[in-house]
Amino acid sequence: MSRVGLGSGLTGKSLQCGLGRGGESDACSGSCGRHHVCRYSPFYGLGLSERRVGDALRGSRNMVVSTKVGRLLRPAADIIDDRERWGFRSSMPFSPQYDYTSDGILQSWQASLQRLGLARVDMLYVHDIGKATHGSSHTERFRELTEGEGCGHC
Repeated sequence: MSRVGLGSGLTGKSLQCGLGRGGESDACSGSCGRHHVCRYSPFYGLGLSERRVGDALRGSRNMVVSTKVGRLLRPAADIIDDRERWGFRSSMPFSPQYDYTSDGILQSWQASLQRLGLARVDMLYVHDIGKATHGSSHTERFRELTEGEGCGHC
């Protein structure tokens, strides 16, 4: 495995990072082709990053692909433009919802495969589990992940 990898947060930033229609695949595939390790998240661009990078990676060989679980993207009919939401400028009509249960993890993984257009990912990371994100509800969220129906059940 390569010592250097590519995180895809910027590929979900849409117009802010200069990636637009047509150019994102070249930028992503060029970067990933050099790094051989690519990390994505449903949250980046509210699904936009996974769509862009999946298009760039499809058919590539010798790639280690990872994504993150812990957030589900729920349809949001009130999103009708690409104004900035949750730090991303994206026209993807979704709102993030934390879910660290085994069902939530499996749903997140399956949805990522669909957005990426890939049959597999090599690694799953848990996204934003910690006090910095969840504050006083951190202990409850961590238990959701590690006890009962969380990863302990997977």
